[in-house]
Amino acid sequence: MLARKYYGTAGQDEKRGVVLLSAVGMMFVLLAFVGLAFDVGYMQWSRRRAQTAADAAAVAAAWAVVQGDAVTASGQNGSADNGFTDSTNGVTVTINKPPSVGSYTSDATAVEAVVSQDTSAFFMRILGFNTLPVRARAVAKAGYSIACIYALDPTAKDALSIGGGATLSLGCGGVSESNDPKAIDITGSTTVTMTNGASLGAVGNYSACAGCVNPSYALDSGIINPGDPLSTLPMPTYSSQPCFNQTTWSMASGTLCAENAANLASGTYQPGVYCGGITVNSGMDVILSPGMYILAGGSGLTFNAGKVRGDGVTFYMTDANGWPCTGVTGGNVYPGGVSVNSSADVEVSAPTTGSYAGMLFFGNRFDTTHLANNTINGGSNFKIDGAIYFPNSLLSFSGSSDSNGYMLLVADKINFTGNSTLNLNNLPAAFANNNPAFKQWVSVAE
Repeated sequence: MLARKYYGTAGQDEKRGVVLLSAVGMMFVLLAFVGLAFDVGYMQWSRRRAQTAADAAAVAAAWAVVQGDAVTASGQNGSADNGFTDSTNGVTVTINKPPSVGSYTSDATAVEAVVSQDTSAFFMRILGFNTLPVRARAVAKAGYSIACIYALDPTAKDALSIGGGATLSLGCGGVSESNDPKAIDITGSTTVTMTNGASLGAVGNYSACAGCVNPSYALDSGIINPGDPLSTLPMPTYSSQPCFNQTTWSMASGTLCAENAANLASGTYQPGVYCGGITVNSGMDVILSPGMYILAGGSGLTFNAGKVRGDGVTFYMTDANGWPCTGVTGGNVYPGGVSVNSSADVEVSAPTTGSYAGMLFFGNRFDTTHLANNTINGGSNFKIDGAIYFPNSLLSFSGSSDSNGYMLLVADKINFTGNSTLNLNNLPAAFANNNPAFKQWVSVAE
């Protein structure tokens, strides 16, 4: 009987065993990668959910700051509404006011929310990882309209001009509503620094020196025209406002006011109608009581030198028509402008309540002819809080807002010529209520 011969059987079995072991090993590796991908994907999904909760917590807490409610409880409730409840299932929701790190550690309106939870691992347990860390952080803060500079002229070249070596720091945006190809002009050794995510924008286009704007992307063109943000502000009319009678302590209640073109002496003054304007010169120490000062015709408002203090005051520049001013004729009928010299020691602030809350200087928007330019040159003793509103005339500005205050510039054209810092940190609530463009909002800042 012939025996059958087999060639290579043992070698083939060995090869099959190696292939099987390799396949099993590869499957194990593939399963490990699949497991890793699953766990990492799950962790990222959990982090996205946690980030949503952190954003909601920060916004809720920031609104609580605005409304005067319990900040921590409001923030934790905002997180719970998004699936992350403090002290439940290993979740921790921490609310910090102000934020503990980042760009807003000194901002009293900013609130930080940190959401953390150690979520369970699945496949990565075989590598010794039983839990995966899930962390999310958000900062929200209160604010108002994004812009504190509005150049309203619809067609002017250089409607918003920054030059002469000016240094401008803006924690709020600027808008040129001109459609000109050079609606914004930034020249010379000028430096413009934008913070808080603010930007400069033109309805038309802009011209800027290289490296003058930081960050460079905070300059834009072709924006939508926002219009006059103070267009709903009513212009004052004559009712029974008293007249200045050339004394510091009283106002006349008669129906006719003589043109005084007042050079104020040292003393305390009352609100009312000042025909011919107000001037403060060197050596004078003037206190302005709260209220509205109506400068009807003449020289407008001039702070040449001296010391001026006024808390809760509004200066309204208008023509003499419609006001009981006698002796105001010819060119003096028309409104004067505002002139503040750098040598003047000026501290004035707008009212915080009432129809003219937040309004410091403004011109009658219906006066469109014979308009005087306005120059505010703030020196070392310069502190003003309020909105400056000249919808039909030029404003040349150099000065800074109080770091704890606010300043808003709205004019036909605006020219920055010196070092300035502007922000909208603390607009009065009544100002926002009076002007729909400035309704308060809360947004995620980090």
